[in-house]
Amino acid sequence: MVKKSLIVIAVVALIAATAQAGDIFTKDKDVSYKEDGRWPYVYIPVEICKFPVYMEVGYFVTIEDCEKLEIVLEQVNCSGDNGIGKSSGDFPCYLGCEKFEARSNFDAIFGAELKKIGGVLDKTDIYFSEDDDNEIPGDGSWHDVEICIKAWKAKIYKAEPDDEVEVGEVTITVKPDSGY
Repeated sequence: MVKKSLIVIAVVALIAATAQAGDIFTKDKDVSYKEDGRWPYVYIPVEICKFPVYMEVGYFVTIEDCEKLEIVLEQVNCSGDNGIGKSSGDFPCYLGCEKFEARSNFDAIFGAELKKIGGVLDKTDIYFSEDDDNEIPGDGSWHDVEICIKAWKAKIYKAEPDDEVEVGEVTITVKPDSGY
């Protein structure tokens, strides 16, 4: 009889030691392991918590190959069909444009400033072409933008003759579109 009792006690102890894990409670989430029946005897990762990841994303705008951009002013008629809308008394007249690609993560408005170098340029107008606006959407895609310079009453006698004399420098600015 004692042998049978010892065997029964051993079997009950063995069953209790191999019983499935019950519910385990964490501080933030109740997790039940009854469904897979393996944990904690088979160590597998169990999802107990999810939370979002945030990032500070600032304004981003770039101009493709900015260091390669340049405007070459070529002499044109001051008036007439191929002119820049000035009179013949504004001679000599020049026009030059440069197209570039830009992208941004915000609706951007470009501006431009012309710094005159060497005293050759007198009267000037820097503008973005009528075809390509100076605004781009903040969709992250590349968009074409074209900037042009008109010059009249140029003082070409103030420079040495050469194919490309540096007469100015363009600075492109950008600001967010306020919607107004």
